[in-house]
Amino acid sequence: LIIQGPIVSRGYIKDPVKTSAAFFRNPAWMVPGTSSIWNRFYKTGDLVRYDADGMIHFIGRKDHQVKLNGQRMELGEVEHHLWTDPVIRNGMALIPYTGHCKSRLVGIVSLHKHFTTASIQTHTSIRLVNHAEAAADTQAIAERLSHLLPTYMVPTIWIVLESLPLMSSGKMDRKKVGD
Repeated sequence: LIIQGPIVSRGYIKDPVKTSAAFFRNPAWMVPGTSSIWNRFYKTGDLVRYDADGMIHFIGRKDHQVKLNGQRMELGEVEHHLWTDPVIRNGMALIPYTGHCKSRLVGIVSLHKHFTTASIQTHTSIRLVNHAEAAADTQAIAERLSHLLPTYMVPTIWIVLESLPLMSSGKMDRKKVGD
């Protein structure tokens, strides 16, 4: 979603790097001769689509920025701290839009101690680690995260898998885990 018009800001105060990433002027596709007050554009980072009636529908974010309880956060920042934790093999964070975990920050991790070559995920199974076996580990992870991140960025629900499903490229299959 790109916003255009006289109400669009000139940029972020004292942050030229962020300003140049989000704001631009005079794109090649702009109609020639348009007034100078209308030539400033802002890239919101939201992904949208038009339907047949001209309505705009929100699809998601270009990045992994989300809003939870009025607080904006980058899921990538939470994930960075998960990946650097010594007991975590792989990790991801998400906020489901439906189901029992709806609108809650969920940490999904695989731990080194539960990983074996036999637990490498195929495209057909995701195997959970028993909650009782992982509870002490997830509590310790949450404690360590609380020293690195604001409270609202520490997952409140933890799901521990033997391993996270991977795509053929070796990257985590976020779609499969999110489903």
